[in-house]
Amino acid sequence: MMIAPTEDGEAVLTTNDRSTKIKKITSIAKLWGISGKLTLHEIGLQLVEKSSSHPVRKNLLEAFHLLYQLKALNEVYPLVVIEKIITCLTLSLTHEYKLEALKLLFLIAQEEKGLRNILRLQGCDATLNLLFKAEEVLKPHCLNLLIRISESLRGRIAILEYTDSSQQLLLELLKSKKLSGLILQLITNLLGIPTARKMFNVPKFITYLSSKTDDSELNLRKQLALWLVTLPTQNLVDHLSSQFGSHDQNWSINNENK
Repeated sequence: MMIAPTEDGEAVLTTNDRSTKIKKITSIAKLWGISGKLTLHEIGLQLVEKSSSHPVRKNLLEAFHLLYQLKALNEVYPLVVIEKIITCLTLSLTHEYKLEALKLLFLIAQEEKGLRNILRLQGCDATLNLLFKAEEVLKPHCLNLLIRISESLRGRIAILEYTDSSQQLLLELLKSKKLSGLILQLITNLLGIPTARKMFNVPKFITYLSSKTDDSELNLRKQLALWLVTLPTQNLVDHLSSQFGSHDQNWSINNENK
């Protein structure tokens, strides 16, 4: 795809590429019985309406992806389309369909308004539910979306409020070496909330974090998570002051002895 970069680093479609994509989404709309002079936004709304009474087809998600690519940089992606994409995560669809839905939600979540709308429409719960039940091929994409969600305070709270999320994340962590880096990154983001530190401060997790591997990057993630999970939930400022105060005092004594 030919992309012309703008000065602010955003990528925009060239005129020819935009025309090609408009023709493509128009042809998909016709397959769904949608015609007439419509805006892209109206096409998106009608696709959602038409698909409500028919099985989801792969070209529906393709059209939603095109709609995202064609929208203006300051334009909000349609709420009803986001809701339909989230619904795809909950339906009995093949993993190819759900993979496309996850990839699209991840793109939408890069914008703050998009992320807020995903949370508003229970996209966090749908993604967690899929993570804990999905085929292995979908789990990295679920985790990438959840990591993005956990970058917001509201997102962290939504993850922690999901039933037994901490226990289920720990189970995923202990049984999946391939996903351990992503799961640790997600848990580390959650540990910024005091109640999360209490939820994850369990013997199995502490033992896991205290163990060493041949992966130096993973070891660093473990050290950070271990430090965070053992922070007190109250009087944190006093705790940090005593730690760093003691460190400064030892540093001064060592310098005096030189």
